[in-house]
Amino acid sequence: MDKQPSEIIRDFLKLLDESHELYLNSKSKVDGFNKKTYEWTHDLEDCKNKSERNKLATAWQKELKERRKQKDIMKLYEGIHNFASDNNNKAFIKRIRHLLQEQIKTERHLAVIPEEREYKGVGRR
Repeated sequence: MDKQPSEIIRDFLKLLDESHELYLNSKSKVDGFNKKTYEWTHDLEDCKNKSERNKLATAWQKELKERRKQKDIMKLYEGIHNFASDNNNKAFIKRIRHLLQEQIKTERHLAVIPEEREYKGVGRR
């Protein structure tokens, strides 16, 4: 096994935490691009010649490609963001965080050489 169970749980929780920023950042950019589309159409209308139209079209095309990239990122993290933001799942995520702490304790205990472990039997303290 390449990873300890705690590392996998930690990675999952990190994904949940990071999904918010990734989703919201991309959504904000997409919304900004959507608003600018109206400006592009007016700019296109005001172009005086073919050269101006070509420059504008090239710039617009670059922006549309960036918009698509951001929209893909937004879509990729949307489900994870929605899951982690849902109030019905907050208690579950809290239990997973607790599980992580317990798993780390267990892994630390098991990492000690068996001969050096301290065992507390029933009735011993």
